[in-house]
Parts: sequence; structure tokens; C-alpha cells
Amino acid sequence: GSAYGYWGQNYMNLHFHGARNDPKVEDVRSVLDGGEERTYVYHFDSDQPPGLAWYHSHVHGTTTYSYFAGLAGAVVIEGTAQDLTTVPEIAAAKEVILIVSESRVNATTGRPFDFFIPVLDFAWVGTTNGQAGADTVVTFKAGEMGFL
Repeated sequence: GSAYGYWGQNYMNLHFHGARNDPKVEDVRSVLDGGEERTYVYHFDSDQPPGLAWYHSHVHGTTTYSYFAGLAGAVVIEGTAQDLTTVPEIAAAKEVILIVSESRVNATTGRPFDFFIPVLDFAWVGTTNGQAGADTVVTFKAGEMGFL
């Protein structure tokens, strides 16, 4: 059988959303085993629209568990011709990056579902910046502007 599986070995790789990059760099069939390391180098074209992209593991059979565990991140693309952070009011604002995710958890087993729901007995669970629950707090000083 397949080495990939639910609650079995945890393999990792990286997959992007929201950024244009060379698909050869993003080989979702290439995986890392626990304890292995790899340096990923991404080059974005100068005409890449600025904004927030994100990445997560894309190994079939473990993607949902990795994502639900908070193993995802943000990539801020700045410095392009269309970059709004050069606007003085935005440049002066406090930048706060929020990564909000959600997953479906089987109410009977407590395990996250894969992307296709096999049984409709589930509860929604959310995280913000990897922290479960609705207790995420972002603090601003009086008069401070925020760029979320």
C-alpha cells in the first residue's frame, strides 16, 4: 500500500497559492520525510502583482492534517511597480498578517476530514495564525492605523 496515509508518516513539501512562480520548482510529488531539510528558492517576476500569497504542504494523504496543524504560512510580495506600501499612509501603518484557516473535524473520532467529506457528521474548527479558537488579539495604540 501507499506510504502516505492518515495519521501515519508525515511527509512535507510546499505548494503556493496567489503567486506566479515556476511550476517546476513546485513539484508536489517531491516530498521530505521527517527530519529532512530542503531550501526552496523562488523567483518572482517584476510584474508579479503585490499582495499576500500563502503556502502549505501538498502531499496527498497528509495535506489536511498539516494544514489543520497550522503548517501553512504567508508570503508578502512587495517592491513591485504596483506596490501600495509606497503610499505614505499605508507605509506608516502597522502591518499585521493574519492567516485564518478552518477545517472539518469528525465529531465522533475527533480527526480532521480530508477535503472530501465522507460522512456529514462534523464540526467546524478555526485557527488564526496557528492558534485555535476565537481568542486571537491584535493590539493597536490609540491613533495607530492598521494595515491587515
